[in-house]
Amino acid sequence: MKAEQTFVPKSDLNYRAWLAANPGGFVLNRYSSENSSSYLVLHRASCDYVTKLKGTATEGGHTEHNYLKVCSPEIAPLAAYASEHSTKHGKPGQSFTKLCTRCNPAGDDQ
Repeated sequence: MKAEQTFVPKSDLNYRAWLAANPGGFVLNRYSSENSSSYLVLHRASCDYVTKLKGTATEGGHTEHNYLKVCSPEIAPLAAYASEHSTKHGKPGQSFTKLCTRCNPAGDDQ
C-alpha cells in the first residue's frame, strides 16, 4: 500500500479540510490505541457519523481523543490498511470490522 493513498489527519482542522476536498472519499474510523484492531469501521466521507461531533464531544473529538481517522479517495487502500493493521495486531485476514449501515460505503449509489 502506498502511503500517499491514505491520509491520517493529526487534527480535526486537517480532517475537515480533507473531507471538503474529497466529498466522494472514504473514512476508516478506528480507536486511537495503536494495538486495537477491534474497531475498524468504513464510512463514506459524507457520513454524519464521521463528520459531526456527537453529544458532549468537543473539538478534537474526531482525531485527537479516542478515535483516529484514515482517509482515502478509494476503498481499496483502506481495506489494505485495515488488513495490515489487523494482521500486525493478532487478527490475520481481518479487514473492516463493520461497514456503516447508514452511509453504505460499499454500495453502488455513490
